[in-house]
Amino acid sequence: MKRRFRRNASEADVDMTPMLDIVFIMLIFFIVTATFFDESGIKMTQPQDGGHTGAKSISVYLYADGSASLDGTRIDIGNVPNRVQSIRAEAPQAVVILGADRKATHGNVAFLKDRLDSAHIPVSLKVRME
Repeated sequence: MKRRFRRNASEADVDMTPMLDIVFIMLIFFIVTATFFDESGIKMTQPQDGGHTGAKSISVYLYADGSASLDGTRIDIGNVPNRVQSIRAEAPQAVVILGADRKATHGNVAFLKDRLDSAHIPVSLKVRME
């Protein structure tokens, strides 16, 4: 003869309130104690006096297709630092003004900025909305 054990519905319930309290307390603790990193972008300087200084300016512009122009002449992006150095050899006080198309990739801007920085060429940012 089989015996059937009946349990009351009240015995099967588990009270979840204390567990939810602990989860919310842990969540608040981790939010309060979290550290947020201050990520800085590419350091660029604006041209002084709107770019109308007495020194010669070298205009470098990046296009959306990955090419660049140096004072209006289209060249490969990899040749820009060498050409800028040759111009600055003749005019050491020349200011490099970097502009970019709206659709130019950030990778190309960062690549060119890094190459110019490694050649110790100071760069100013010129914003163009074309």
